[in-house]
Amino acid sequence: MTYLIYPTLDLYTYDLRDGLGQDPGKEIAANKKHFAKKLPTTITYSILENDSQFEAEYVELLGENKTEDILQDTPLPDFEGYYYPVRLSDTYGLLLDCSLKYETFRYPVECLEILKDTIDEQLKKEVATLGQTWMIFSELPADEKFYPAQPIEDVAQKCYQALIPGADWKSNLQGTGDFLGGAIFELWRYRLNISEGASTNILSESCIKDNHHVIIILYPDRASLDKSADFIEDWMHLFCYRHKIMYAYNQSRLLKHTLKNDFIEIQKYVQQFHSKSHFYKYSLEKIQKNLEEAQDLFSRYGINLTYLNYQASTIEVNLQNYGSRLVKMQEKLETEKMPADLKLLEKFCRSAQEKYLGQVQKDSENLTAGLKLLETAVNLIRTEVEVERSTRDRSFQEVVGIYGVAFAAGSMVAGISSQFTTPPSQKSIEMARELPGSDFLSKPGITDKWLPLRISVIYSLTVWLFFVLLFMFIIIPCWQRLNRRR
Repeated sequence: MTYLIYPTLDLYTYDLRDGLGQDPGKEIAANKKHFAKKLPTTITYSILENDSQFEAEYVELLGENKTEDILQDTPLPDFEGYYYPVRLSDTYGLLLDCSLKYETFRYPVECLEILKDTIDEQLKKEVATLGQTWMIFSELPADEKFYPAQPIEDVAQKCYQALIPGADWKSNLQGTGDFLGGAIFELWRYRLNISEGASTNILSESCIKDNHHVIIILYPDRASLDKSADFIEDWMHLFCYRHKIMYAYNQSRLLKHTLKNDFIEIQKYVQQFHSKSHFYKYSLEKIQKNLEEAQDLFSRYGINLTYLNYQASTIEVNLQNYGSRLVKMQEKLETEKMPADLKLLEKFCRSAQEKYLGQVQKDSENLTAGLKLLETAVNLIRTEVEVERSTRDRSFQEVVGIYGVAFAAGSMVAGISSQFTTPPSQKSIEMARELPGSDFLSKPGITDKWLPLRISVIYSLTVWLFFVLLFMFIIIPCWQRLNRRR
């Protein structure tokens, strides 16, 4: 049996307060409401009152009171706990602290299960939008006569398994170190499951199911444990930076998934319209529709690529903040001459720099090529649409011009012929009747005095038709061939 003295379980949970581009009247209000659900209604007003600043580096949302006791019946009569809500710029942080208060009583390690259940009840099944960290800390019994000493790593492993049954200690252990004279262990399980067919930019709970981050600190005495309270704000900051890094990386994976799917569409447009010969297969209406679709894709792709770059910037900034906070903690420990070795926490900083930030930056670089390809395709399609429109307009103008020239020529012939319209003699009438088509000229009801006019009209129509055929089948084709040679 493994026992603990003054076992304490803390949950640091983080929620987004205001994200990039979120509407204060809608999204931000919903974020505030989500965070408030985790807290008792008795302190909601105080939180809203202290959450009115535009920029807030670190605000204790309960003001001077700082904390609010957890009033909860549990199977453990000596239970105590509190809420500690804060605002860290664009993020809400909440510490839920639960412990068993008797300083000398030995509690079995299984008591951590009850403490965890108590915390879960306080949260009302509300999930942290950014992430959360469990922290276990306790004093180890020193009376080896009644409580035989165990390897400290074995004790930490049993604490971990009591908190998260079935978790793999060996695989999830990130490292060990020293903190205030106690042994510190970090455990982390991270998996991101995004299906191939996913078409959303929202990270669902199923994508990060069973992921967790746990810190265990086992102190040799009560004095060391008491000093840990001085580092609550440091832990609050440090874990916040960590979870913002992981949240940004998770979002970048979803964005990459969406961008890759869009990249497939981009390649289709490029392959479909990579040469002018392909345009002849489609009508102007079809090309116009493709242009509109390509422009929509261009806009969506560009926006998502911008968001991807934003995630890289978020990771970079929070990596710097994480490293700076670690340095401050180390300096604080050295100033007070408290033994500590936080190299295990530096491991995450190096890993995030090389893997997460590097990966997102590389993805952005690679996917930017898709934007350039799409821009080329859009410009090509737009050019062909304009050319096709211009060609249609020119063809219409040519037709109008042909008919205009022909009409002018016909009118000129009619005008010339009208100069010679003298009253016809009987002999000329008889000669006209012998010409081909004379039946048309001598229809019943049409007198002979209209014969010159009818002849003039026929001449005009003949000349008009001649010029139309001349331009359509000889002059325009020759002109087009000449232009192509140029």
